[in-house]
Amino acid sequence: YDGGDLDLRARFERRDYNNFDDQDDYLRLELDGRHNWRPGEPWLTRQNLRLDALFFDDATILDFNYIRLGGDILAGIEHAGLSMLAGPHLEILDESAGDLAQQEDYVEWGIKLDLDYLSLGGMFLSVESTLGRRRLAAEGVVVDSTLAGLAPTDFTFERLMLIGDIRLVGGLHLNPLISAEWEWHDNPDNDNRLFLVSVELMSEF
Repeated sequence: YDGGDLDLRARFERRDYNNFDDQDDYLRLELDGRHNWRPGEPWLTRQNLRLDALFFDDATILDFNYIRLGGDILAGIEHAGLSMLAGPHLEILDESAGDLAQQEDYVEWGIKLDLDYLSLGGMFLSVESTLGRRRLAAEGVVVDSTLAGLAPTDFTFERLMLIGDIRLVGGLHLNPLISAEWEWHDNPDNDNRLFLVSVELMSEF
């Protein structure tokens, strides 16, 4: 529409394994939305919404229900194929199936940065960075005392995602994908780092 655009993707799934007492049968709902509004050159605002819900017919300690809801409200500038946006990020997870599941309940918040560049000459680059804090509903709680050293703790995180499509020469493209995540826990023994790097070389003819 004039001044903006809206993208929505929804998925509804019902699975029936035909097992005794509806074991493992579930209902799943996913919703992703992105709204861009341009109040005037060069300003751009963006709102992201994510919903993921899973409901089992017979919830157990292994097959438990959950609802995860997240979103971002970003604002920045857009000019000549380049957009730079920043704003608050929020995500909530609510699980229900006994103590083990409830340990995972959390609220996380932070600041998200989005940078996108699109050149008609042959390059696309998208970078997302989120710095935030995750607070667990049951920090430090363990069901089995033998796992006391593995008690979940609140943590600060940094998530980085880079996706690109770079035309090298002719029909030859380089497609890099970089995903990284750092976690700094209240208990340093739980600190974690994750890196994924993938590079694809593609030829069009």
